[in-house]
Amino acid sequence: MSQKPSYEELAGRVRELEEDALARRRTNEVLRKSEERYRMIFNYSPLGIVHFDCDGLIVDCNERFLEIVGAPRERLLGFNMATSLRNEEMKAAVIAGLSGEPNYFEGDYRSVTANKVTPIRAMFSRVNTDDGGFMGAVGLLEDVSAQKQSEEALRESREFLGKIVASISDPIFVKDRDHRLILVNEAECALAGRTREEILGRTDYDFFPKDQVDIFWEKDEAVFETGEENENEEQITDGQGRTRTIVTKKSLYTDSFGNKFIVGVIRDITDRKEAELALQAAHQELQDIIEFLPDATLVVDRNKKVTYWNRAIEEMTGVRKSDILGKGDYAYASAFYGSSRPMLIDLVMAEEPEIESRYDFVKRIGTTVYGEAYVPGAYGGKGAYLWSTAAPLIGRDGNIIGFIQSIRDISERKRAEEALKENEKKYRQLFETVSDAILVCDGDSRRLIDVNERALSLYGYSREEFLDLSYRDITAEPDESDVVIRETLSGVGVQVPLRTHRKKDGTVFPAEISSSTFELAGRKVICGVVRDITERKRVERELSAYRDGLEHLIEARTAELARTNERLKVEIEERRRAKERLKLFAYSVAHDLKSPAVGIHGIAKRLHRQTRDVLDEKSRSYCSQILKVSEHIAELVDKINVYIATKEARLSFERIALKEILAMLRDEFSVQFNSRRIDWDLPESDVVITADRLSLLRVFRNLVDNALKYGGEHLSRIRIGYEEGSDSHILSVADNGRGLRGSDSERIFEVFQRQETSKGVEGAGLGLTIVREIAEQHNGRVWMEPAPNGGASFFVTISKDLPVS
Repeated sequence: MSQKPSYEELAGRVRELEEDALARRRTNEVLRKSEERYRMIFNYSPLGIVHFDCDGLIVDCNERFLEIVGAPRERLLGFNMATSLRNEEMKAAVIAGLSGEPNYFEGDYRSVTANKVTPIRAMFSRVNTDDGGFMGAVGLLEDVSAQKQSEEALRESREFLGKIVASISDPIFVKDRDHRLILVNEAECALAGRTREEILGRTDYDFFPKDQVDIFWEKDEAVFETGEENENEEQITDGQGRTRTIVTKKSLYTDSFGNKFIVGVIRDITDRKEAELALQAAHQELQDIIEFLPDATLVVDRNKKVTYWNRAIEEMTGVRKSDILGKGDYAYASAFYGSSRPMLIDLVMAEEPEIESRYDFVKRIGTTVYGEAYVPGAYGGKGAYLWSTAAPLIGRDGNIIGFIQSIRDISERKRAEEALKENEKKYRQLFETVSDAILVCDGDSRRLIDVNERALSLYGYSREEFLDLSYRDITAEPDESDVVIRETLSGVGVQVPLRTHRKKDGTVFPAEISSSTFELAGRKVICGVVRDITERKRVERELSAYRDGLEHLIEARTAELARTNERLKVEIEERRRAKERLKLFAYSVAHDLKSPAVGIHGIAKRLHRQTRDVLDEKSRSYCSQILKVSEHIAELVDKINVYIATKEARLSFERIALKEILAMLRDEFSVQFNSRRIDWDLPESDVVITADRLSLLRVFRNLVDNALKYGGEHLSRIRIGYEEGSDSHILSVADNGRGLRGSDSERIFEVFQRQETSKGVEGAGLGLTIVREIAEQHNGRVWMEPAPNGGASFFVTISKDLPVS
């Protein structure tokens, strides 16, 4: 028999056990406090954190992760991220993280319980124990919705709903307003016992008993009408004939075009069991999480002393963690700005306008603060646009134990956003200013997704009404339009010269349409350019009727024109002969008149010079009259020659500066102007016209000479004017002399015609006739307007379309 221990031995053993127990309690308390501290960091981090084991099964996650994925904890625990994720890129990132290769994922995450798309960025990293053992991996998810607000406007409802379906393991479906199933996931297909192709486009009545579907549709209509979310426990007979109890949660989703959809999630609660998994966390795990975050991250305690400083922030600031951990007095800000001052993490508990003014953007959502600013000191002075998220860390007792801030370099995204905004502005301006209607519709649903202002005015719809229509709602030929759409979607640009469309008031109008296709947000869309050709068709009908009438008129007039043509040929030939005879007569008269007139002038001049001392006053007067008559005859002959030359001479059109012609006139008439004290007004602007130089000089010379001759002794001003007409140059010569009667305004331009006021004034009566001839040769005209207070104004036009010779 063994000897029993003595009392002293037993007492010693008890003391050892008590000491060992006390040591264990102390160790457990330290561990508990450590775990509590890191659990608070874990739970209140602004990033979503998920821990999965070596097989990819989720064993833990924080509250932020639940918010991001939109599912309760009990639904996520035990979910296999390495095999069950439908997003292959995210699954590949998870598998890479498990293999020890940190992997980054960026994309859209579709919430399980909310009708929204959440852009996320995630990093998956392997986690080992201190002795190198494999514990699994962690995933860090960040909601980057605030950073991508400009991009969210481009995301379309189908893409949003499709990714919801891809990311939820429970049966999920999407119905349109007609209760047709337009999106389902694999779980829904399994429940109905049909393939996706057999389900899409059909209704519940095609798969489930009528009495069950009646209830489904009653709940659908309640959601459609009220917009309120509905959760209902129901019976459903699956594809294998088993009746199961389900809870269906239905929400209303309205896309950017006003289309309403039911989004439903089904949970099978027939064999539901509560999964209870023990939460595991340790100091090293949380430290690794922060250390391997892709974004620069710092944590400070309540006294603003730095407790965590990860590798990413070391790279961004150049400050090592060993040099900053435990430091306060805004040491973390000094690493960015070179001076100790408050920054975004200091705005978590209070709004401070002075600090906020240093940021380009500051937004609060609950206790989380988002900010954006350009920081010149980042990356060793290179500078960068930084996006930051700051939030408090809350202990189990509800008190704040510290603060955390994540910082991301968004410089590239900022540059891309600015370029995108500029391009969008240019193309939108072009889109809205096109004179034809532009319609953009979805290639699959045929629903209109954008229209320009011209489309609104042409069809009579408001923009909101338009975006609730399909293409078939505006065409009067839906079947023919479907053919064109199919051809366009095949990649063929289609030009339709005639199609009929319908306005909001029912009016049908003819249209010319050009259509093409392109991709927008990953889906094909059709762009149609519609031109209203109502007026063109009306004109074409009128022209057709007019053409038919003309054909009959032409037939009736052709014979008459033929006869008239023959008569005209005879008349033209007679006129040509008469013109030749007149020309020969004019030259003969000029020759026969000028020679005797010159002879008479010479004899009379010699007689006057040799006999003026012996002749009496009356005889000397006769000699003077003979001299004047002979000079007048010579001048008349010269005018006739000028008139004939004007009609026969070939014109040479050239570019002429008007001031050059007027300068020649001023020199020519300066003696008369000075002697008679006549003011000479010229246009100030430099004018260049195309005309025959000699003809233009003759026009001004004759009109100015005419004003000097007939203006009378009270003439004191002659003004040269210029105006630019729509198709001609308008030249004018105006005076304040004796003036003319309105009744003479046409007659004075005829050959050898002189007004009544010209009696006693020398002249041949050809000056204004020459002016008219020159005006007509320049495709213009001439006219006279009497001034109300005396004087006359002569106007001459010269065409702007004369070609340079």
